[in-house]
Amino acid sequence: MKYLKSITDSFGKIHKFKLVKGAGIYIHIPFCIKKCHYCDFCSVLYDHTLLDLYVDTLIKEIDYRRDETCLIDSIYFGGGTPSLLDDYQISKVLETVNNAFTINKNCEITLEANPASYDLNRAKRLIKSCINRISIGIQSLNDDELKILGRIHDKKKAVESIEIAKDAGFKNISVDLIYGVSNQDLLSWSKTLKEIISLNPQHISTYELTFNENTLISRDNRLQKASEEVIEKIYLYTVQFLTKSGFIHYEISNYSREGFHSVHNMNYWTRGKYIGFGVSAHSFDGFKRSANTSDINDYIALINDNKTATKDMEYIDEEKAKEEQIFLGLRTINGINKELLKGKDGIINRLYRGGLIEFFDDRIRLTSKGLILSNEIILQVL
Repeated sequence: MKYLKSITDSFGKIHKFKLVKGAGIYIHIPFCIKKCHYCDFCSVLYDHTLLDLYVDTLIKEIDYRRDETCLIDSIYFGGGTPSLLDDYQISKVLETVNNAFTINKNCEITLEANPASYDLNRAKRLIKSCINRISIGIQSLNDDELKILGRIHDKKKAVESIEIAKDAGFKNISVDLIYGVSNQDLLSWSKTLKEIISLNPQHISTYELTFNENTLISRDNRLQKASEEVIEKIYLYTVQFLTKSGFIHYEISNYSREGFHSVHNMNYWTRGKYIGFGVSAHSFDGFKRSANTSDINDYIALINDNKTATKDMEYIDEEKAKEEQIFLGLRTINGINKELLKGKDGIINRLYRGGLIEFFDDRIRLTSKGLILSNEIILQVL
């Protein structure tokens, strides 16, 4: 992979980012042992027989769509809980992808994993299956918060899962964390962050808890989201703490050690091409976006009847593409070209005076303060 030109962060440090020339592949594995209280992703309870049938169908879809030929720079097993796949199923899916597409020799291959879903031997076998990046859904190192979130692991298991991944030989470990949990304060969050740092992962994603409609957490009247004041303090603390700890804040919710940003996710934020396989998976070829059916039984029936599973499609015109460049680009350390906001000098000056944006080279990006209000700012400039 080649590199983007060097980017200087808000602290004056220069970083290099891999330039994705090819496409990404996303493989959706919707099965979970238990649905988390906050989850609104497409998921179903684990069923061994249904999982076997689903993987067979997934392999058929990958082979069926082999004409969507392009170089593949990243493969991402998301879910759900992809670590519920057995070794043979992972190998078979990757073998099918390899036969259907041209894979970059340095391809990033990520598997999302639940802390309770693997042990040391399994982790070693994942590496043998060519998984070179593991993303662990830790969410918190506070047992009370984990119970509120409906996670099936505790703090001890979460810590063990990171140590196991390191002992197995993973050199690229990412962890997910959630803030804004009911009754959470800055002290609780800072303890989780400090303990996570001590475990030395290469990548950390921090997401604000959202009470999406039809989730278990949204229907529990006893639970309330943390206040906006607490959320703002947590966010600013996170940016300051992680950057001082040597992490690059390269996207609103994502931090990495030098050279360990997520190639797959960066491809999304730079409007790269991606191909989604499985129920509810999305694809983008540069001109149109499409999505597979979100009904697993419908998905299995369509693919096995040699039909497309695509249910939704949107063609992206020039104006829509420009809007996407703005709202996706403003999420990242690279920001956007000033030309995209040509004619909006009044808005730009107001945002700059308010300390919400900063300029570098011929580009504009959000400051830490601006990232908190990113949605409001994006609405203003579109």
